[in-house]
Amino acid sequence: MRVSTAFISVVIIMMYLNIVRAEEQQSRPDILITEEDIKKMNVRTIVELLNRIPGVSASERTASLYGSRMVTVLLDERPLNDPLSAHPVYINWDLVSLEEIGKIEIYKTGGAAFGCTSGGVISITTKRVTTSQGMIEASFGNLNTQNYIINYMKNIKSLGIGLTSEWNKTDGYRVNGDKDKKKVGIKLSYETKKEHTFGLFVDYFTVDQGRPGLPAFPTPRARGTGDALSLSLRLKIESFKSDTYFNQSEKKETDPDKQLYTILKNWTAGETLRTSFSAGELGSFDTGLNLETAHIEGNKVKSLHEEKCGLYLIKNIRFKETPFDTGFGMRMNLYSEFPTVLNPEIKAGYNSKVLSLQATARATHNIPTFLQRYYETSYLIPNPELRMERGMDYSLSISHKFMDSMEESVSFFYSKIKDRITYVRKDRGIGRYENLGEVTRYGTEASLKWKPFESLELKPSYIFLIAKDEETGYWLIASPRHKVKLNAIYKPSQKFSFALDAEYVSKQFTRTDNKEYAPSYFVADLKVDYFIKKVDMFLKVENIFNKNYLYGDGHPAPPRTYLVGINYRF
Repeated sequence: MRVSTAFISVVIIMMYLNIVRAEEQQSRPDILITEEDIKKMNVRTIVELLNRIPGVSASERTASLYGSRMVTVLLDERPLNDPLSAHPVYINWDLVSLEEIGKIEIYKTGGAAFGCTSGGVISITTKRVTTSQGMIEASFGNLNTQNYIINYMKNIKSLGIGLTSEWNKTDGYRVNGDKDKKKVGIKLSYETKKEHTFGLFVDYFTVDQGRPGLPAFPTPRARGTGDALSLSLRLKIESFKSDTYFNQSEKKETDPDKQLYTILKNWTAGETLRTSFSAGELGSFDTGLNLETAHIEGNKVKSLHEEKCGLYLIKNIRFKETPFDTGFGMRMNLYSEFPTVLNPEIKAGYNSKVLSLQATARATHNIPTFLQRYYETSYLIPNPELRMERGMDYSLSISHKFMDSMEESVSFFYSKIKDRITYVRKDRGIGRYENLGEVTRYGTEASLKWKPFESLELKPSYIFLIAKDEETGYWLIASPRHKVKLNAIYKPSQKFSFALDAEYVSKQFTRTDNKEYAPSYFVADLKVDYFIKKVDMFLKVENIFNKNYLYGDGHPAPPRTYLVGINYRF
């Protein structure tokens, strides 16, 4: 088999590279969010945190970079993109505990090290357990909303232990819009003084929720239940890194009004190896290998098994005593069900104390999911003939630090995608995924970080986006032309903090034939924190003006909601 042959070859290569490995070279992320940055934001969830970052948008199930939702999300190198969703962009944010995050690295155009995804990468790394600390939080709101979080970390010499548990429950803002989620997680880590580290991560969550459906086609008795188990084993010996992961999930969908009963099970196992090697006068190269095997079965889909293998090579060059740098990379992906793909990339940059420029060009690709090809539901018709989509991405980013209190940036991006995989909705809310002939996406992103006073910080941002199917001239769904965001944080004293998040989104189409659209809207959220030693009391109001608007997929957004809570750290 194609992947089995590749496996033997790349293992031999990696054994050789492991012998001659040298210092690892890390690609610089476009955005780096540290643990200290997260503390200053005073946010409660990973989605709320990402929405505070200029140029980044997130919802309960998705993330968006440069206006594209084809984003890969990694938690300690294990993928969080939901394998049991018909949408590859859907993300299991339930596996992320905000208290455990050590840093977030955002690569807006992806890269060879991450599989050459077309929509960028968000890589989340959990913090090292170096001290003993804990946190308990409880919050309550309208719509019978209740949230409870318990987090505890214990350090015993070189051994770290972390435990987390969360329970979220709400009746929802629509008929049959209730949700009940529970999550538990365990982390074990061991670190020596010789840069040898070991980590074991285990997370489990379960959800029971209603499926209200589109407003024009409501499903008042449809239900969805599911659970997911995620395990990850991390090993680092000097510059050599090994990440082994196993994800298992099960989903059940029922709707007595449509005689729908569906069960789907999936497991995915993978191994990622990363290291560096020396090539004499050519210097050091970064290289990595990823092997993954996936299985799916259910009462409406036959048992299927697929494999993939990826191997990448990256060279970063930093010119001594100059602000210039450049780099190139190549990734080869082999699939059991799709053609072999070679994706090159090249970048060049200039970095000084006040000015930074970065230009990139890379080839990308995405393969259709199991569900897009074979699964059948009350809203989805299978399409086993779906093909891989391929594209070329170009970007130019400029960042200027005018003074210590002000930093501005602007980016220009352009993508051309062939055989773009898109959900095409037909009549009565039923549709299937199809390959669009050729799609172009281009636009501009601008952001400003300004601190006019010590107590006030402003972060406005703007995205202009053109996203069209070149063959029909139709706009892509959920692709507004204009999006403006403002995050303002005011701290008049050490005890008080006020945060305002406002967003304007222009009209966006909800069908590929552009027959339906979601009108433009403006929405604002407010959060107030009051700190007393180890206690944080907070009030959060979302959609403070109680606006009535639609998301880009045609579903109605929530009305004004509020949440009051208390957080105690020990």
